[in-house]
Amino acid sequence: MNYESDLVISESDYLKIKKLISTNRSTATMELLSKLTRCEIAKDEDTPTTVVRLFKEVLYQEIATGNTRKVCIVMPWESDVIKMRVSILSPVGIALLGTSIGDTVCWPLLHGKSLLLKVVSVDLPQQDYSESIKYVY
Repeated sequence: MNYESDLVISESDYLKIKKLISTNRSTATMELLSKLTRCEIAKDEDTPTTVVRLFKEVLYQEIATGNTRKVCIVMPWESDVIKMRVSILSPVGIALLGTSIGDTVCWPLLHGKSLLLKVVSVDLPQQDYSESIKYVY
């Protein structure tokens, strides 16, 4: 199993997330900041297409059950459980950010429990998030 081998974040995602962290100090943003310190920052055009990024759809599998789920990691104000858009500040959003296809990550749950998730695929979303992206700056 490949556990969070080489975390990569695109420069544009890094800037958006740093802006979010600077305006929102919480436990989640501090966890996200910790994650950012472990990521290699790559120019957008050099970021591999296999990397989990903001506004990309991620198919992951729960190792224990084999169940799969497809989500899109978005900014907090865009999250929507019904549309499977998860906040970058959610535990699963933080866990998946920067990982690549084939990586296995630990998703922390309540009461000290956790799930192991494997990144199966990363795709462009079917919905255009370009409108929401401009509000981050």
